[in-house]
Amino acid sequence: GGMMRTQGQAAQESIAKAARLGGRVDARIEMVAKTVFLVEYRDLPEGAVAEAQARLDERVADLEAARSDTVAHRFGYVPSKPGIGLVTSLFLHAGVLHLIGNMVFLWIAAVKLEQLWSRPVFAAAFVVLGVVAALAHGLTTSEPSVPVVGASGAIAGMMGAMLVRLPRDRIHFAYFFLIMLRPRWGTFQAPAYVMLPLWLVTQIGSLLGGGPDGTAYASHIGGFAAGCALALAMKKLRFEQRVLKQVEEEKEIDPESLPLVAFQRPA
Repeated sequence: GGMMRTQGQAAQESIAKAARLGGRVDARIEMVAKTVFLVEYRDLPEGAVAEAQARLDERVADLEAARSDTVAHRFGYVPSKPGIGLVTSLFLHAGVLHLIGNMVFLWIAAVKLEQLWSRPVFAAAFVVLGVVAALAHGLTTSEPSVPVVGASGAIAGMMGAMLVRLPRDRIHFAYFFLIMLRPRWGTFQAPAYVMLPLWLVTQIGSLLGGGPDGTAYASHIGGFAAGCALALAMKKLRFEQRVLKQVEEEKEIDPESLPLVAFQRPA
């Protein structure tokens, strides 16, 4: 009785660990579950119980090996195993829509900052803000073994920097909706000091009130706060004037002359 209970508890721990691995391993998890059933409910001799438990442990190890071999786990940020993924995760995305969405926000927030800060400073800030954002996620997540990919934390950092450095810049928006099956669309503009804090509020609300949906909201919030802090520090230290030799007055930038990609300069 005592031996069966001990082995059964060990099996339950193993299957719980296997279930947390996720991914496309349903067949293997089902196989593990059948082993748990045999260990826990069949009247097996002590030697057979130990052998079954050993097979279960081996299968769980196989699951771990299969999981760690995916691109997301190798190059994404895994909070329980931080490493090079802190940086490489910024350049991976979960799909085309994920990439396009991030590039739209990058274009909004980063084009003028790249021109004001210079390419090297902008690129360094992008990586640093991305790392800080990833660490913010790692400190708050309840699933430290799940990898995170995407540049949204770094881009949120640029949005925070834009709020401090270019608060009066007007952001262009487009809208489309249906009223009584009749389409309505148009455009409008709003200043950064209005729209960016509103966006931040939505992220905080989603983090506090929403269930898990695969979005690293803490990364967005942490990146945004880090971007604000970076821009405030640069302003306080007069970094642009002292290091980048910018003129005191902010230069007027013609929006029509700006490129569609932040890392390019207009001709």
